[in-house]
Amino acid sequence: MALEASGVAETRDLEVTVGKEQPLENIAPGRYQVVVSKLGDACFASSGSLDLTEGDAPGVVAVEVTPAGSIRGRLEAGSAKPTDFAVVLVASEPADGVPGVQAAYPDSESRFAFSGLRPGRYRIGTQLAGDNLGGTRLS
Repeated sequence: MALEASGVAETRDLEVTVGKEQPLENIAPGRYQVVVSKLGDACFASSGSLDLTEGDAPGVVAVEVTPAGSIRGRLEAGSAKPTDFAVVLVASEPADGVPGVQAAYPDSESRFAFSGLRPGRYRIGTQLAGDNLGGTRLS
């Protein structure tokens, strides 16, 4: 995807294979953003940029693909019923297209899980499931 307005709307889709270079020919000089999509929930990819403003110098962009993470836990609610609570996960640095706040609800055996998580830092907390999640205090 073109990063600069140069009068050319240059956006290309390309299917690639891990570990194999894929040439893309006939691209106008300019700066481009490389975005990976259709990876599913199992992994995430970094985006990169490509600068073709330096004449005919070929450009190569390496894209790092990392597996998605998961958090599995068991809520100890004392004398309260764990199913009355929501477990809230907040991303420290939310990414585009990924929810910054997620909620999981413990099952009858007090277990909860979050899956398909981007690499990064998160905070986790609990509150009564009927409460407004917008006012969550995390510890």
